[in-house]
This record gives sequence, structure tokens and C-alpha cells, in this order.
Amino acid sequence: MTGRALLALRDDEVAAASSGAPPVALRVLAFALGCGMAGLAGALYAHYTGFISPTDFGIGQSILYLAMLVVGGESSIAGSLLGAVMLTFAQEWLREVWIGYMALFGALMLAVLWVAPGGLGGLLTRLVTRPGRQP
Repeated sequence: MTGRALLALRDDEVAAASSGAPPVALRVLAFALGCGMAGLAGALYAHYTGFISPTDFGIGQSILYLAMLVVGGESSIAGSLLGAVMLTFAQEWLREVWIGYMALFGALMLAVLWVAPGGLGGLLTRLVTRPGRQP
């Protein structure tokens, strides 16, 4: 019930409010859940590394995380995970292959976004649910 209300709120706030979904409470809930997950991830990262430094979370890492989300597709968790795995392995593999790996890495990201505008998750959804078949 809450998930559908959040989707309705994302698509059209006025329509969601007119159907009975409280927009302010839902936005606060989404914000609190996101903060809770970020706090849990930070605690696990601190436990894993044993030390936290501001340089661990610079602008380069933030852009990489955003690229993982965009390449994977924002509409599905599986797509986001697939984008994270793909970009992590591609970056490490290209680092070993060529010294100018960041240019090739950027070209690879653009190629994925050109072939699959909805991200890899959207591409998988299109491949699984072909036209004429029921999902």
C-alpha cells in the first residue's frame, strides 16, 4: 500500500493527494528510510575499513555512484545493482588494460545509455517482456 502511494506521489502529487495519500507524511517517510539506509551503509563501511576519512567520499566517488544508478536504471533495484557491478568491474578491468582508461570508461557509459535509455534494468525488462507477451 505504501509503495503504491509513493509511486503515485512520484508521478502526480495532486492526484495522489486527492486519492487519500498524505503527501507530507509520505515524503517524510521516504526521507527517513533513505537516511536510515545511508546510516546503516555508513556504519557497515566504517566497521569494514576501520577508519573513515572525508577523502573517501569525494566528488569522484559521488559521480561514480550516480553513474552506477543511471547506467543501471533508476526504476529497479536489480538494474541499479547490475549497473554497480558492471561499472565496478569495467573500471577495474580498463585500469589494467589501458593507461587512459577513463576516456574509454566514459565512452562505454555513453554507449550503454545510448543503447538502453532506461538503463540496464529497462533493457532487461524489454528483453524479458517482448511485445505480444504478457508480463
